Amino acid sequence: MVIFMDNNLILHIGLPKTGTTSLQRFFIDNKKNLNEAGIDYPAFTQQLAVPTLRNGSFLFKYLKALVHNEDPNSRVKDLEKNITMLADALHSQKRVLISEENLSLGGSWWPKSTYWQELARFLDNIGAHRSTIVIYLRRQDNWAVSRWKENVKNGLDKSFKDWCALNSSRSSMDYSNIIMEIKEVFRNSVNIVVRRYDRKAFIERDIFHDFCTAVNIPWSSSYIVPKKEENMSLTFDVTEAIRSLGTIPYESYEYQRIILPLACKLSQENPDPLDMSLMTENESRSFMKAYNTGNQQISDAYLDGKPLFSTDFTVRSVWKPDVNRIDSYRCAFENAIQLYYNQK
Repeated sequence: MVIFMDNNLILHIGLPKTGTTSLQRFFIDNKKNLNEAGIDYPAFTQQLAVPTLRNGSFLFKYLKALVHNEDPNSRVKDLEKNITMLADALHSQKRVLISEENLSLGGSWWPKSTYWQELARFLDNIGAHRSTIVIYLRRQDNWAVSRWKENVKNGLDKSFKDWCALNSSRSSMDYSNIIMEIKEVFRNSVNIVVRRYDRKAFIERDIFHDFCTAVNIPWSSSYIVPKKEENMSLTFDVTEAIRSLGTIPYESYEYQRIILPLACKLSQENPDPLDMSLMTENESRSFMKAYNTGNQQISDAYLDGKPLFSTDFTVRSVWKPDVNRIDSYRCAFENAIQLYYNQK
């Protein structure tokens, strides 16, 4: 792996569900320590109604507007202010770190070449001429289950099977195509760093240590390592109960202040076994067949031929819906919302 020592931008693009929120918490908690190590994690204007730790949402929204032929200034809050702030940071003596997990998937949702070309043009215009793009990859069968649960948490009402059938979902899991598009557009102007989202593959079995080492940030014992889980994963029964409620706006008060906290509480009280899955061993093997060739290409190009993912498909338990529990959860959500309105 080659690191450009004169890089002035580290762009952490995801994937979602690969520890991105925990990494972003690490970046914020260690802002002072990282500054002393020559790394700046700027606090740009918040772009999302829901509080977030990521600092690159303005860039993602900017690209989204361009791809849809919309005026970025009308779609992105304080765009010029954020661009100026980023440009100034890039011309300082520090390397700038931007983290936004959705950046990795923009090319899956919208025209790929246009999306990555707009990002390349933006980085060139602000003076990020030599950049490192970091992407963490998770085995597709495991990523699909985790991503579907997260999407339901964010308002999706489709079943896992229906979600997997979407073109955008399949494109999101074609990692080799994502990386190939980045490489073709950026050519030699970026260094692409591919990391495996697997505790056994992390340096020191720690994702924070792994990230820092991968982009040449000196590790320090003074770094503050997050203790609690960020962006908690809900249990399968809680996820199904939320899905059965129908579409409730993710950014609504009812969802953010009533349903989501209660969902997290219920998931903590009755957690799923660590290795529970939606797929049997044979289903996982079959699911992965579509991606094996591409995964090997990534392995050969970025990992010196080392396996990208584990070939262990052992499944300890497969989720079976507990109908009574799901019904009780749904009633709990409905009652909590009703109580809120009765007290208004």
